[in-house]
Amino acid sequence: MQTVVERLARMLADEGTEIVFGVTGDGNLELLTELTEKCGVTFVHARHEQGAVAMAEGARSRLGADLAVGVTGIAGPDGGTVVAVV
Repeated sequence: MQTVVERLARMLADEGTEIVFGVTGDGNLELLTELTEKCGVTFVHARHEQGAVAMAEGARSRLGADLAVGVTGIAGPDGGTVVAVV
């Protein structure tokens, strides 16, 4: 049986994801490992989430990609993480 991380990585790769821009952290290391090592997706590290979104938009416009999605995590009221999709 696949884990959620394995399934999500496979779904992203199957949809044609070639490059992911982002900031590494405890919450996404397993996903990034799965994407890069098993699915062949390129990861470009940024120093800040806003920089990653700007790089993704620049790559999208330069490479002529159809879609770019920016995702960032923010602290929720209980100290948990809330994911915001831009």
